Amino acid sequence: MDFQNPCGGKRWAIRPDGLIEVEGEGIPVVPPGSAAFLNMAQTWRNFGPLLARAASKYSLPTPWLLAVATMETGHLSATPEKQARAVSPVGAIGVMQIMPFNAKPFGLASPDELFDPVKNIDVGAQILKKSNDNPRNGGLPGISAMYNSGRLCTTDAGRNEWMLLADANYPRHVIEWNNTAIQSGMIGPGASTLALFGAAFGASLALVVMAPMRRRRAAA
Repeated sequence: MDFQNPCGGKRWAIRPDGLIEVEGEGIPVVPPGSAAFLNMAQTWRNFGPLLARAASKYSLPTPWLLAVATMETGHLSATPEKQARAVSPVGAIGVMQIMPFNAKPFGLASPDELFDPVKNIDVGAQILKKSNDNPRNGGLPGISAMYNSGRLCTTDAGRNEWMLLADANYPRHVIEWNNTAIQSGMIGPGASTLALFGAAFGASLALVVMAPMRRRRAAA
């Protein structure tokens, strides 16, 4: 298996089954039943069909969009309306936290259109697609850094283990959510958007409040 990292930090490999392996660690996942897990499950329940549609439209793996959506607004997923209408301190809007100036090239007439989850997720997928079209970015970990900061690498070795320019440990979180979505069966042949996390997690999901994980965004 070929591990990679164009920025020189900890390396990853995207396996044929879609799982992302971290060199020397195996397949990082989110602990079942944790706040992070429940936020992902609820984000999928809230917007799974839209995420899957956008992923198919732009030839991206659906778990990648779910991972980014969870990273961006999963802490608000207990209330779908709050997740859809979230506005960050710097003005990023909606489920995947799109900056209005980043949306302009994708044909939106007004920033208010980003409050529509259909349009918001479609634009977010296009931004990810644009980064993924450059193979140097290395798939989800690299394109998540581009999505978060507008750039790929950093020279600040203390910023994160990947030497990717991203807030906190954005790349690790999306790797874990991608892997968990696949391994749990949440996304895949025969997976049911509504049934997988119904009765078992319903009560817990309503109580989850995960602290916001940061914000920003430069042009992708």
